[in-house]
Amino acid sequence: LSSIHYIPILVVLRLEIKGKTLATTRRHKLAIASLALYWPLIFAATHIPIPKMIQRAGVSDKMLHFLAYLALTLLIWITISPHRKVNWLKWPVWAAIAIAAFYGVTDEFLQSFVGRGASPMDFAANMVGVITCLIILTFFSFWPASMIVAAVFIYILPNFTTGKMLIQNPMLNTAFHFLGFAAFTMIWIQVLEHVIPMKD
Repeated sequence: LSSIHYIPILVVLRLEIKGKTLATTRRHKLAIASLALYWPLIFAATHIPIPKMIQRAGVSDKMLHFLAYLALTLLIWITISPHRKVNWLKWPVWAAIAIAAFYGVTDEFLQSFVGRGASPMDFAANMVGVITCLIILTFFSFWPASMIVAAVFIYILPNFTTGKMLIQNPMLNTAFHFLGFAAFTMIWIQVLEHVIPMKD
């Protein structure tokens, strides 16, 4: 991982300290751990040649950028402000946008050194993912927003691949749907527990 890519992570942690929102809850700790794993993962994915299986599937590169930054923004937001919806009049939302935009610019720039040239359209797709996530978080708290993001992944990946990659690979198809719906179910349980508490 390039040292410059640690800057956004350090900024997120610095903003936590400034806002006095240290990782004192299980949700916050989980968000930080997930962000620390997810960020290097998408960095690595954008700095290697696109796998032939993905190319054959006809997956839109812009759609992958959108999904990657949709999830990244969710993790950034819950790390900065773990218990609040987005308020466009407050600084955290603009900090999240600035962090994601900075990462998107540096990521596109560094791709030019590994044979995957920088693309303004890729950056635009990144920012559409960022803004879409923040709009979702404007109206929904963390768990319902996570459920929506998970549903977007489950719907888009099988239905927006012209090569029908999942259908042609039964093992991959089974694994994707099992993991996808397992994650969705776990999030739904959290929604029922924290957002729609059951009465005795």
